[in-house]
Amino acid sequence: MRKCPSLWRWLTAVLVVMAYAPTASPQTPAPIRIMLLGDSITYGTGSTGIVGYRRPLYQLLIETGYHVDFIGSQTSGSPADFDRNHEGHSGWRADQIRDNITAWLNSTPADVILLHIGTNDISQGQNPSSTRNEIGQILDLIDTWEATHNPVWVALARIINRNDWRSGTTTTLNGLIQGLADTRIAAGDRIVVVDMENALSYPGDLADTVHPNDSGYGKMAAAWFAEIVTLPPLLPNSDDEGDADVDGYDLSVFITAFGSAAGDLNYDARRDLDSNGIVSEDDLALFAQAFGD
Repeated sequence: MRKCPSLWRWLTAVLVVMAYAPTASPQTPAPIRIMLLGDSITYGTGSTGIVGYRRPLYQLLIETGYHVDFIGSQTSGSPADFDRNHEGHSGWRADQIRDNITAWLNSTPADVILLHIGTNDISQGQNPSSTRNEIGQILDLIDTWEATHNPVWVALARIINRNDWRSGTTTTLNGLIQGLADTRIAAGDRIVVVDMENALSYPGDLADTVHPNDSGYGKMAAAWFAEIVTLPPLLPNSDDEGDADVDGYDLSVFITAFGSAAGDLNYDARRDLDSNGIVSEDDLALFAQAFGD
């Protein structure tokens, strides 16, 4: 990549000043706030230590260089070597999630929500169309909240299937969830669909009729990870604050990762603007193109 010498010298000088001046010490990158939302499958029933997909997903994100904060009113799982906060509520249906989502967002604002819900609705005999409507109401309330707060991306699951006579109902619900998502995405809603039904094998990845085992939860973590790293909050980005202004604050955040490589403690995937595993001079040149915008 060709670099402008005068701009390069200017940015180098700014880096040195901001790195050493006591009034301009580097800033800690703001973590991406992720709410894991759902029922006992989000809680982790059936897994070793009741960590579910939460622990392997956290490990994938951290090992890849993302700064994340799992948020929620619940804290559980062992060992305690990962961010254990979540909104996984055993036995809950979509309507119960709907009735609490606004309060949870007010208490712990999110940038990304991973929503897996509908299993208990099926178990309790609810019509799939009714469950689909309640999931739509959850999404409506998230939209209402973000209109006066920050943008929220939702990773919406086509839920895992089960090993009993209701498996066909699960597939029917997933078709309705896909249709719901397609309509909302076409209207501009911030949603991606994650196909959990086909991510697992049945019954091999289940601990019982409805809950995954460790293998199944590991596959869920991989499926979530593959989709959410494509979302704007996790993409390489020069604007750390999300204020549409790439300024000195963003440069000070960039400094904390400059010179690092994937696996280093200070590596930040969002500062690796060319996504090659190293925050280098090439990334600084890309940052320079956005600086001041």
